[in-house]
Amino acid sequence: MTTEMREFASGATRNSNESKLDYEGFLSPLVLERFAQYMHGHRKQADGKLRDGDNWQRGMTLVTYMKSKLRHDADLHAMHRGIPRNDEFGQPWTKENLCCAIMFNTMGYLFELLMEVHPELLRPVADKSDDRKLTSDKDAEYKVLKVLKVLKYGAEHCLAPAKVQDNEIVFFSASVEAAALAESQGFKLAKVAGGYNIFTNCYYT
Repeated sequence: MTTEMREFASGATRNSNESKLDYEGFLSPLVLERFAQYMHGHRKQADGKLRDGDNWQRGMTLVTYMKSKLRHDADLHAMHRGIPRNDEFGQPWTKENLCCAIMFNTMGYLFELLMEVHPELLRPVADKSDDRKLTSDKDAEYKVLKVLKVLKYGAEHCLAPAKVQDNEIVFFSASVEAAALAESQGFKLAKVAGGYNIFTNCYYT
């Protein structure tokens, strides 16, 4: 397979970037900054405490995100038509804030969908220390949750019962399709007699 090259005026060369994700082009620093300002402005909880910036990644239901998103969609639609709208505290909405609120709920909905297909990933946990180290109890709790999510993944994809190899949960599948799907979701594969071992990067200890 021939790889197209880019050559610069200096004589330097690099591979073509046509197949690479263009984060610089896809994302606007102006929009990201405005969204971060909106999120920072909503960090204070009703009890006066400041929530972590990644608090939302600990998990909310899809229904919660969808109901909130549609409320904000309706408000933005109204304001687009020149109809004023107020938030839950009676303060006037702005189109910018509504766009940010819709972005938040869309991001949260997508995050929950992605977490379903990446059961090996851990969610952020509450931590009051600056270095964000987990306490031993919380660490153990989330290890258990991770194991349960991985086992659920195996059951949903009809993989053979898990075994433990060097404390790591390993599935077996005779299906090339199931193995390919697991690999596309970040699991490592090993060809064995009759199929594939699927290493989950999830440990009991």
